[in-house]
Amino acid sequence: MDVAPIGTALPQPKRRPRRRGPRLTGVSKQRRVANARERRRVEILNMNIQILRHMIPLPPQDKEPSKTEVIWLAVDYITELTKMLESADRWQAELEMVDIDSLDSLDSLEDSPLFNFEG
Repeated sequence: MDVAPIGTALPQPKRRPRRRGPRLTGVSKQRRVANARERRRVEILNMNIQILRHMIPLPPQDKEPSKTEVIWLAVDYITELTKMLESADRWQAELEMVDIDSLDSLDSLEDSPLFNFEG
């Protein structure tokens, strides 16, 4: 075994040059297009949520509701409007069942489901 004298460097094995991958300093055209498309999608989504925020009745709050809260409030509002329409349709159907010409007095309306306010 060869021992190098003190103070001298050991011979180094020859190194293979490293292969470098593509430089990541620039962003590919495909990535830039995808980023622009995503930015545009988010802008449109935010704009539509802002429009929705102004269309639904909001309870008084200290802060503006988040995007998620706006969507849930819109769902609740649409549900309530649907219930109102269904109720109006039922009321219209019950009203059509009452024959106004055959009524002698308002007393006969007491038995009508139209004027039943208990349920």
